[in-house]
Amino acid sequence: MKYKYTLIVLILVSASSLFAQIPKYYSHSWSGINYGWDMAINYSSNKIYVRNGFDANGSRGNNVKIFDSSGNLLGSFTCVAGGDGIAVDYYGNIYVGEYDVASKKASIKVYSSNGTLIRYWDLPLGYVPPNYYTQSIIIKIDFSSDPRIYILVDGDQNRGTFFIYDRYGDLLNSWEPTAMITSAINMSIEPSNNFIFILSYNWGRVYQYNESGELLNSWGEFDQPLGIANSVYGIIAVSNTKNNSVQLFYSSGNLIDEITNYGSPLSNFDYPNSVVMSATGDWMYVLDDNGIHAFTSNPTSVSNENSIIISYSLSQNYPNPFNPETTIKYEIPKSAHVTLKIYDITGKLVATLVNERKSAGKYSVMWNASNVSSGVYIYRITAGNFSGVKKGIVLK
Repeated sequence: MKYKYTLIVLILVSASSLFAQIPKYYSHSWSGINYGWDMAINYSSNKIYVRNGFDANGSRGNNVKIFDSSGNLLGSFTCVAGGDGIAVDYYGNIYVGEYDVASKKASIKVYSSNGTLIRYWDLPLGYVPPNYYTQSIIIKIDFSSDPRIYILVDGDQNRGTFFIYDRYGDLLNSWEPTAMITSAINMSIEPSNNFIFILSYNWGRVYQYNESGELLNSWGEFDQPLGIANSVYGIIAVSNTKNNSVQLFYSSGNLIDEITNYGSPLSNFDYPNSVVMSATGDWMYVLDDNGIHAFTSNPTSVSNENSIIISYSLSQNYPNPFNPETTIKYEIPKSAHVTLKIYDITGKLVATLVNERKSAGKYSVMWNASNVSSGVYIYRITAGNFSGVKKGIVLK
């Protein structure tokens, strides 16, 4: 009987790995980021949040840019000067770290998506990053309606300190990582069980903890790693700046694949310093000095930038039903004035997504339906003599 149970466990583990999403196929890229330091992803909308730029005094991380998953810029604002780290919660609020070496003060500031400061709190006195050129205030958030904020401050000559706060800045727990030495460069939170994976720059290893600070596992032999991300299936991505690659692992540390380039024609990564994944791991986004590069687990969804478009087409929106955002894709074989409009079932116009001349190519546009009620909506495209109509469902 003992052997039968063992066999069942092995079968379950193997079956689980079969469903894991491995985002290793290149899809698309976009630029418009000036010295990006860190990146975060909203698990419900797949919006990408980037902390980037320098101010006049050379302090880094003083700008936040928000993109949809296709690379369209949705908004930007200037935040604090001199800081690291960015994270986003269930409500779309943006958390950034700030430090002041002179006063030895480190704090967390919370902004709305339009850049309005909502609240802030100070970390315990003395926890100031020791090295200006490392990412030393690391922020991650579990994606729940009552989110916890995970903060790791690098401690230079000690192991650093880990904090867990609620979203109002009340301290829930803190501990020193028992096996972490110096230069904790990044961390990630596994969405399904809130395991904490801390990436050490100096030691080139990943350290896995639970929320109580108990060390569960460690693995890896990385050279100059900077970014780490998780999916609910236990897939972990680590970006390496020494060999300009992103490696994909199972949470046990077993290597799945290594990605070193992107695009068509292929280009090598240039200092990939941050990586994020969608919750299920079907999409991965890599930030390097050239921009953001998207990879998918589904090779059939990869667009061939060199393919010749021979006809007009309007695709079904995805996801569908949706709340509140969905993506609509279309193709045009030659230059034309394009309109893409949304109507309710009475024929009333509720949104105009596109109204301009477009060159031949493949396009995608996101519709945010937060200002309309649940129901069936019709989207219609016109391009030259072509017109197409499809239905989408808002389900709130």
